[in-house]
Amino acid sequence: MTMLQRFRRYARVLFAASAMILVTATAEAAVRYVTQEGAGDKDGRDWGNAYDEAAFPAAILSAGSGDEIWVKAGVYRPSTTNVTTASFVLKNGVAVYGGFAGTEASSADRNPAANTTVLTGDLANDDTHDANGVTVNAANISGDNSLCVVSADSGCGQTTVLDGFTITAGKNTAGGGGMFNNNSSPTVTNCTFSGNAAENGGGMCNTNSSPTVTNCAFSGNAAT
Repeated sequence: MTMLQRFRRYARVLFAASAMILVTATAEAAVRYVTQEGAGDKDGRDWGNAYDEAAFPAAILSAGSGDEIWVKAGVYRPSTTNVTTASFVLKNGVAVYGGFAGTEASSADRNPAANTTVLTGDLANDDTHDANGVTVNAANISGDNSLCVVSADSGCGQTTVLDGFTITAGKNTAGGGGMFNNNSSPTVTNCTFSGNAAENGGGMCNTNSSPTVTNCAFSGNAAT
């Protein structure tokens, strides 16, 4: 075997190995599905077996880097048992998308404007809210709400995504009623922060953080 033949054989083996690694890495990434009531086995593997509201926060934390969480239109609380310290805690490298009708096979087919997906701190459902479950003004908060609806901590980077949600009704005595980023810089897109209250950063509070915020709206939030 000539030197050229050896090189070509080595190149083919290297290419095959690289392709196998790429396919394996792609296969490891998964989509997990969430609906308000859940469905089927409630293991999140597809729309027919979606996680329910109670399992949603844990589904984010159990996801691996590169995974996506697809959430059907509806109202979701970080705790269904009135635990005010509970939040939707983002995880590095995990993308959480709202705005689905619950039938899509591609995230490109979702419509967040038509399929309002709400993350709310109104744990007891006693705020004054609109037809979509949104507390549109911080003055409409009643009782004990979640201190922080969404949080990103422990170095979440730009591959950590929150996209297509309305974040509402957080009530914090410290920073970040709607969202609190601590040493994290996630990507936040197509989101509305409405009717949240805190001492600092009613809608969003950032500590040592530089999130990328695109096409988002802030309204009705308050900070003392």
